[in-house]
Amino acid sequence: MFMRQMRNLKYLLLLLLLPGLAACTKQRRHFDKIEVVETNTTSRLNKIKFVNDTLCLVAGGERFLKAEMLASTDGGRTWSARAYDEVQKGLYELEVSPTGAIYAAAFDGKMLFSRDVAQSWTYREIGNWEFHVGMAFAGDDRLVMVSRDGQRTGKIVIVDSQLNVLKTHAFDFGLNDVAMITPQVGYACGYGVVLKTYDAGDTWEYLDIKNDNFLAMTCVGTSDVWVCGYAGSVFHSSDAGTSWQRLRNGNSITIPKYHLQDILFTDLNNGWAVGEKGLIIRTTDGGQNWTPYNKLTEVGLNSIARSPDGSLLVCGEAGKLFRISL
Repeated sequence: MFMRQMRNLKYLLLLLLLPGLAACTKQRRHFDKIEVVETNTTSRLNKIKFVNDTLCLVAGGERFLKAEMLASTDGGRTWSARAYDEVQKGLYELEVSPTGAIYAAAFDGKMLFSRDVAQSWTYREIGNWEFHVGMAFAGDDRLVMVSRDGQRTGKIVIVDSQLNVLKTHAFDFGLNDVAMITPQVGYACGYGVVLKTYDAGDTWEYLDIKNDNFLAMTCVGTSDVWVCGYAGSVFHSSDAGTSWQRLRNGNSITIPKYHLQDILFTDLNNGWAVGEKGLIIRTTDGGQNWTPYNKLTEVGLNSIARSPDGSLLVCGEAGKLFRISL
């Protein structure tokens, strides 16, 4: 009698688990393969940017020694690398103006810009010696840049298209990323804060969000914003920053510890985040739940971008670059 009851209990438990197992299998089937892409460099790769439907650039190098940029004209399948001896400092950020001019920011306030789709580059120094790690255009002649000195201090610097400084805001915390939703409205995130501007960066207000060093943000439309932090938190606002929901608590001891570096949402449901030790995670429910991909590397991953063909590109330390086919 006892053995029969135990068998019946096992059958009952199996029936209860089957829906969850099926759902998990279905979720994992949604992920496709990750391919290692040859970059022909071992430099740190910091930022991926699609300039148009054919040209993709990756900013990288070594902070105090070398500026290097990768270029692909086939959607990120093959790459060529070029060093910029006049810069001699690592490139950390890329941005494209509304009219197609490309800007690359390096350590110590050094800059490159191109007006002929990366065929040639002009070197400039802003002169503020800042570590600019984020850029976004507020119109064709107004570039908003954020910087950090560790996480002790940070600045928002407004420059024109010739890289003349128009305005500077100083803060007692580091800033890590900036996004302009319209020429007037945008966000900046940093150590424990998210800021918002309504006037193209002339003034900034603090939003009601804290408890992480927010490193990156992504926006869908004009109302939905996600930010991720180094401690592994993910927050979402569906009302343009007025209120925030913490989707993932990086300080919780009951979930895996992630150090997140970048985040991307392609619509209100599908999102990805990347981070240290080869981490790539995905959500299909707006960030409520996250599932990791199998790791192909243990080095840190710094940036993720979507290709025009729908695939994803991820870059990181030691020249690592991966292509995710969905």
